[in-house]
Amino acid sequence: MRTVPCGGSSFNFFIDVRMSISKDLQLAIDSARAGGKVLLDFYQRKNYEVYTKADKSPVTDADMASDKLLHELLAAGSSYAILSEEGEKSDERLARDSLWIVDPLDGTRDFVARTDQFCVIIGLARRGVPVLGAVYAPVQDVMYFAESGGGAWKQVGAVASVRFRVSEVADLGAARLLVNQLNVKPEILKAAEGMGIKHFLSGGGMGLKLCALAEGAADVHFNGYKNLAEWDTCAPEIILLEAGGEITDLQGGRLGYNAVDIYRGRGTLATNGVLHKAMVAGLAPYREGLVH
Repeated sequence: MRTVPCGGSSFNFFIDVRMSISKDLQLAIDSARAGGKVLLDFYQRKNYEVYTKADKSPVTDADMASDKLLHELLAAGSSYAILSEEGEKSDERLARDSLWIVDPLDGTRDFVARTDQFCVIIGLARRGVPVLGAVYAPVQDVMYFAESGGGAWKQVGAVASVRFRVSEVADLGAARLLVNQLNVKPEILKAAEGMGIKHFLSGGGMGLKLCALAEGAADVHFNGYKNLAEWDTCAPEIILLEAGGEITDLQGGRLGYNAVDIYRGRGTLATNGVLHKAMVAGLAPYREGLVH
């Protein structure tokens, strides 16, 4: 199974000189890059410990160091509340219109396995809707970013940013399904086979998988993870939507943000948009077996 690339030229890109960046988006981009530098330092020097959280997922010293820096930068640059995977989960955020939703290290398992496929995710939600986001892959020095109405963009190193869009694949038989490179669930393969999907790509954390889909490197991704949370999808969602794609739960319902329950109990489906209705219908017989 081929691993979807991160970096290099976008698959469906074009130059658009209309790009403008708001103060909040610039803060997200700068903070994501700074957090990524912290992760890269730990990664290159291999000087971190791996711990197990209560939900049995891994966390490292790199997660915590990145989280601390991101809290400092976002708090200094704005007055918004912050929800982070590794931070305190205060209900105070529920009364706020604007909320930073942060994953300081998306793809911790990939970080530990040294696949290079991990990133920093910073999204901003207003009244429960993602409005901007940045996803930064430090090993490849690739920044994905978007803001409502402004399109989806990618910058590799110091090269000028390019705007990108999803693929135009309209047939499930030709669709490329993006799966987890470290643990492909048999339920995923069973559902894919039942829908006639024949082409598979593997990827790292949720952030990079959704960005790969957004830039046309893949066409479909779905999972039934109940422990997937708002910080996994907030920034990638606005990037995917601005690129022309679509993301919902497995039943086609919209994902909410700044909710009391921050976890995705009904699975997640992301597509290039063209394939979304067919995927929702095709997954119906398999949904119960997918969500875990």
